[in-house]
Amino acid sequence: MKPIRKFHTLGPSKGDTRLSKKQAEIERDKFLAKINKPTIQEKVADGLALFSKMVEKYRAAHVEAEVAGRFLLAKPTRDKYVIHLDQRIVPKWGDRRLCEINPDEAAVAL
Repeated sequence: MKPIRKFHTLGPSKGDTRLSKKQAEIERDKFLAKINKPTIQEKVADGLALFSKMVEKYRAAHVEAEVAGRFLLAKPTRDKYVIHLDQRIVPKWGDRRLCEINPDEAAVAL
């Protein structure tokens, strides 16, 4: 299989009605904005994830991450992160969706 790129003409490049480079860039950006615009489902899905699911991913990717058989964080740091996540953060916001958490609320509570 070979990817095929569709050709789209923005306007003439020669003659009296030609587009300048700046105008062509503006038209290109308008065209690509329509193509790259996220769907409603994609917009909604970003904020609908449960906070506890995000914490699980964070824990796996950062707190308990290993490279070549060694942890990235020292044991005391890992223990501290796990304690804070398990005892303070997840009980308070774990059952809420990411879009429901106000940044000001999070800063004051911790």
